[in-house]
Amino acid sequence: MHATQSLAMKRVLFINMPFGGLDRPALGISLLKAALQRDGIAADIAYFNHLFADMLGLDMYKRLSNCLETADFDTIPYTALAGDWIFSQAYYGLGRLDADGYVRHVLREYYRVRGANVSRIMKARSLVPPFLERCLGSIRWDEYSLVGLTSTFEQTLASLCLARLIRSRYPHVLIAFGGANCEGCMGEELHRQYPFIDFVSTGEADESFPALVRALRTGRTPDGIKGIIWRRGQKSVNNGPIDPVTNLDDIPYPDFDDYFFSLRAGPLAKKLQPWLQVQASRGCWWGEKNQCAFCGLNGSNLAFRSKSPSRVLAELLFLSERYDIDRIAFVDNIFDGRYFETLLPELARRRNDLHLFCEVKSNLGRHELRALRESGVGYIQVGIESLSTPILRLMGKGTTALQNVALLKWCHSQGIAASWNLLYGLPKEDPSQYAAILEILKRIVHLRPPDAIGAIRLDRFSPNYNEAARHGFLNVRPSRPYRHVYPFESEALSRICYFFEFDYPDHRRPDDYADAVNRFWHEWLGQRHNTVTHARTSRGAARILDARSNRIVDHVALDAVQNAIYEFCDVPRHIKGIHARLCRLFPKRDFQFSRISAFLDYLIEAHLMVREGAMYLSVVPTENSPLSSEWS
Repeated sequence: MHATQSLAMKRVLFINMPFGGLDRPALGISLLKAALQRDGIAADIAYFNHLFADMLGLDMYKRLSNCLETADFDTIPYTALAGDWIFSQAYYGLGRLDADGYVRHVLREYYRVRGANVSRIMKARSLVPPFLERCLGSIRWDEYSLVGLTSTFEQTLASLCLARLIRSRYPHVLIAFGGANCEGCMGEELHRQYPFIDFVSTGEADESFPALVRALRTGRTPDGIKGIIWRRGQKSVNNGPIDPVTNLDDIPYPDFDDYFFSLRAGPLAKKLQPWLQVQASRGCWWGEKNQCAFCGLNGSNLAFRSKSPSRVLAELLFLSERYDIDRIAFVDNIFDGRYFETLLPELARRRNDLHLFCEVKSNLGRHELRALRESGVGYIQVGIESLSTPILRLMGKGTTALQNVALLKWCHSQGIAASWNLLYGLPKEDPSQYAAILEILKRIVHLRPPDAIGAIRLDRFSPNYNEAARHGFLNVRPSRPYRHVYPFESEALSRICYFFEFDYPDHRRPDDYADAVNRFWHEWLGQRHNTVTHARTSRGAARILDARSNRIVDHVALDAVQNAIYEFCDVPRHIKGIHARLCRLFPKRDFQFSRISAFLDYLIEAHLMVREGAMYLSVVPTENSPLSSEWS
């Protein structure tokens, strides 16, 4: 029986299939390889995604994996599951699963994929059989007794295709699946539907997968190993959820050797700038308090845990030196705020010339962004999602529209590239908010535009999905591409998918009321050299020079009082706070609220200020603004 077959002294092979990212190692299996090696178990990783990119061409691979470096409206949305569909055709047979319907109704009509990309998808489909044969021919399978395939986003069908071939030609090899697509009931259904999968690892596998391998090496079943799904006879057995790792310092450094050997042995080495990946934390400290309504990234485990600053620093330096790479991405869902006082100052002191990326919450202050920049963080992903406070409240973001704008402004002044998105289409949002969002966007064209604007998704594990009716999502069902990828009945399909469709109670059409914002964004992306500067002149006065394409005036001269207002509004300020500030700075003068309000209105009309209610924020970076984190 496969579940009790001894692994003897043979090696373990991990496989990374299309459409895994090309410019970074697969972190999960790199950690598992290191964990097995610590137990004295030899393991390797095969990056077959590199092989398929070689055959398909780098540009098309990036289109299918939706990872082009720049905004490109000719990409293929990953929610279309085109990568999985390509391999599902090979798995179930060309023309099956209503292939014509997928092309016509899903690609062309629903996602509006252009004809050239449809042709590329069909070409990619034709490459699958020779690709799979090359995968099989590149490995000495007699050296391995267990093969683990990782699946995140669009990797499941490619992995299934290869796994079935391995089982048919090398029946002695045990097959295991793991990764984000195996979380919860998705992993259970995968194991139930595909009998050649011996094991599914679900949840954090740092301890459960090595325990599985140790059991197999001694001829024992995995009975009792939490986080493992296996077969007892013909029955699929779930041992229950694994407890999360509590001390992340105990996890070994990831082993990226196979990735760099694969990359540097082929033509992709000259075309890609790889990133190293470091995981400093797991879970989400904000989600523990108030999970963002649309977010399902943490699966069933939001508990926030982080590595000690000394461990993170040692790992950063070790990986950078070992692989001679200075680009390192923190893959954490959210950056640990405690690192601002510990890790970041030490990185700044060492001046290691690392180029770092991390994901942050959008309520950071100017001094925190300065700390990021001085430590080597030049690229961040910011959880902005909207420029409307009422909509942000519906999302559970815990921030305001003006806080989001302030962060974008400070990133600009610090030279930090901020990646951000705008989402629309919540069932309970007020459509009139999008006129206000558009007015804000018109005033910040000198800042970095959103990477994407799109309708909100309904993802498994998110509060929106778990409490769909309460949040206004009706008739929840699997996203339509899944019907063309899996030949399952509705119940099984609902268990294996991650993306869902829904109906609105009032039959609203969010694309219509967000259209003006979308069109403005497209125009914004096509513009260059949108600059506006603020500079002190003399005795507290200043001049603003505006060279933006939608400027109202070319320049504005601010006297000392007016400039004091502008610099004070570097963070969102209430008009009462502005009045109090002026009275402190100029105690001998009398300031009327009406005159302050009139000046603020002028700045708004000149696209130099934004307002939400009685709160005001300047949009031009100023060098002499008070370094206060107070949101008054």
